[in-house]
Formats: sequence, C-alpha cells, structure tokens
Amino acid sequence: MKKVIIISYFFPPANFVGSQRSEAWAKHLHKTGVYPIIITRNWNDNQSSITEEVTNNQYSIETTKEFEVRRLPYKRSLRDKCAKYALLRPIQKVLTLWELVMSNYFIKALPYSNFYKEAHSLLSSDDQIAGIITSGRPFQSFFIGSKLKNKFPQLKWIPDYRDEWNTRSTNKPQGVISNFLSKLENISENKWTANADFFISVSDTWVKNISSKINKKGVIIKNGYDGEISIKKNTTNSKKFTILYIGTLYPYQPIEIFIEALKELPNVTKEKLKIYFIGTSPSNKAEQRLINLTDGEDSLFKLIPRIPITELKLYLEKSDIALATSYNTLKGCIPVKVYDYFVNGIPILLTPSDDDLLADFIKTTNSGFVISTKEELKIQLQNWVIDKENGKTINYTPNLDVGKHYSREHQTSLLGKLLASDFNSELP
Repeated sequence: MKKVIIISYFFPPANFVGSQRSEAWAKHLHKTGVYPIIITRNWNDNQSSITEEVTNNQYSIETTKEFEVRRLPYKRSLRDKCAKYALLRPIQKVLTLWELVMSNYFIKALPYSNFYKEAHSLLSSDDQIAGIITSGRPFQSFFIGSKLKNKFPQLKWIPDYRDEWNTRSTNKPQGVISNFLSKLENISENKWTANADFFISVSDTWVKNISSKINKKGVIIKNGYDGEISIKKNTTNSKKFTILYIGTLYPYQPIEIFIEALKELPNVTKEKLKIYFIGTSPSNKAEQRLINLTDGEDSLFKLIPRIPITELKLYLEKSDIALATSYNTLKGCIPVKVYDYFVNGIPILLTPSDDDLLADFIKTTNSGFVISTKEELKIQLQNWVIDKENGKTINYTPNLDVGKHYSREHQTSLLGKLLASDFNSELP
C-alpha cells in the first residue's frame, strides 16, 4: 500500500472546520489503497482558539490499520502569548507582521516549522511514501510542501486549497502594509506552487481561478458531510418555530435581508419565532455587527459563542429551518455548515440567493428553499409559523441519491483514486 503524508495544521480534537477535511481523509483513504500519515500540532479537546496554551503538549504517534497521526508540540510564540493581553496588542501586531514577512523566506520563521523536520525525517526513512498533500490554510504551509519536493523530486506534491488565497475576490488589501503583504504573498504563492504536480480545491470556480494564477492543473475534491443522512419526520418539540445559523458570518454576507424581514413581522408572529446564531463572531467587529442588527429584539435573537460539536448537535436536532446566505461577489463557495444542515435532515433556507453553487445544491438535492426578497421571506415565515401551530410539517423530501455524492467518504474516494493512479502516471 502506497503512503501519503498529509500536513494539516488543523485536525481533531481542534474545533475548526478545517479539521474535518483532513479527518475524513484519515478515516477513508485506506479504502482506496492509500495509507495516510497526518502531521499536525497538539490541540486541547474542542479547542477553538489557535493561540490557547495546550495542556498535553508532548510529541506523540497514533498508529492504526487505517492511518497514522503524528502530533507535534505546539510552540507558543511570544506573539501568541501576547494575544490575551489588551495592552500588548501593539506588540503582537508588530510580531505578527514580522512573522508574515519572514515566513516567506525562512521555514524556521513558521511557528510550525517542526512540521517540515518531521516530514523530512519520514521521507528519508520510508520509501513507501509516494506523495504529500499540504492543506491550506495556513497557506504558508505550502512553503513546506515546496521545499520537500525540492529535496525529494520523486515525490508527488499536491497543495490543497480549502479556500482561495490571493485569487479570492473578497481579499482586497487596504493600506500600505496590507498592500505590501498582499504583493509578497502573491509572489510566494507562485513560487511555492511552481514545483507542485497539481493542486486540489473544493469547487470548479476556485479551481479555474487558482489554475489561471499558478498555471497548474487542478482537481475538484469537495467538502461534504460525515455520517448517514437523517430526515426529520415531524416538527420539533419546541413551541416556537426555530431557525439556526452556525459558523462564521462574514462582512460580505447580506444577512440584513433576513434580520430586517424578521423585525418587520407582526409581534404576534415574532413571539412564536426563535433564531439562534452560533459561533458567528470570529472578531469583535463581526460580533458588534450582529449586536447592532438585532438590537431591541433580544427575545427573538440569541447569539451564542462557538460550542463543542456535541452541544451543537442538540441545536441541530431542535431546529425547524437552517439558514444560509449568499456571499455577494464571492463565487464557488459552499460553506461546510450547509452540508451539516443537510446530513442532519434540516430544510435549508437560502436568502438571498447566490445564483451559484448554494442555490444549485438546494435545487439538485431538493433540500430547502431559495428566497431572495424581503417581502417573499416575510410571507413564508408567517406561513411556517402557522403550519407549526397546526401541527403541519415542512414539505421536505431530499434527493438522497444526489446527496450521497456530497459525503466526505465519497469525496475521499475520488481523492484516493486520483492519488493511486497519479503515483504511477501523469494526471489525466
């Protein structure tokens, strides 16, 4: 069985979306004849802060028949130590800038430079390792893949773009320093991927955008869901019609249409609604945006910080509808939350439409509703509330055959077949 090294900064038990992609590869790649070796850092259980001090920070190797995980000590830098002290924020910013600049030139400038040393040692001692996948973000980890390819030219080296980097339409640098860093990272992206064999990303749009920049062929390996699809047969036990939004809320998501529609509903309807936003605020600015938008409607909206997956499942179980929004000019994006909604059997409300992958996903899987105007949304919300009062269920019959294509197991099988063939031939 051929082996592949997967360098993934995020991996369970860390509570980050990026952990789920590499976890699926660890669980399922062996079924295609490829044995994955994961190199990651130590994390606390359900850790959701990158700079948090790790309790058990010893080097460890976990080996199973399906995969191997090598957990390396987390080197808590001076920059990370400054993170929790408001008075030291200026120093932290200077250290961050220094790291962002120097990491374009020196592996040792990376806080996780021990990933390179670990991978190099493995490749020097095991001739069964035929490839390496480096998952970004952080995109500076592509430096590690590039350098390893230079040291071991027979190695198949594959950058994994979980997100776009410098081709992302929402990445618009502002200010002198931001422009400088953007130009530096543009150069680094091209330099580090120059010796890649090919790359993978999650959508056709992103593959085309990235390919046009780095001049490499790309292959789509989507994100997806874990487990079996469940279908709710009845409305939830809650007396209120419950709507759930999980995950980050970005500035370019037009959430205003949804919130304004709710606030304009008659009080008698609003009393029968409850909306939960969970883990939406990665920054104070994002949190303040939601606070401002929902001001005066505390009984209607509930803002909850990021919570462990076990707790999140309870909210998924008791929700009647799950919310998604468009991403304005950002195309080719299906957030992982949508797959979580789908596998948990919750009808999806997309408002407004993205006229892109999200709307296509809902249409082809028959998994929800696409509403683009505030007036149409107000009518639909009132109808749902009335239906729930009368014990009626939402008309929801997802297409399970189409839905299976989006399972992480299926997407991993596509990656495995690609790797197994490409270890011995050119990319088709």
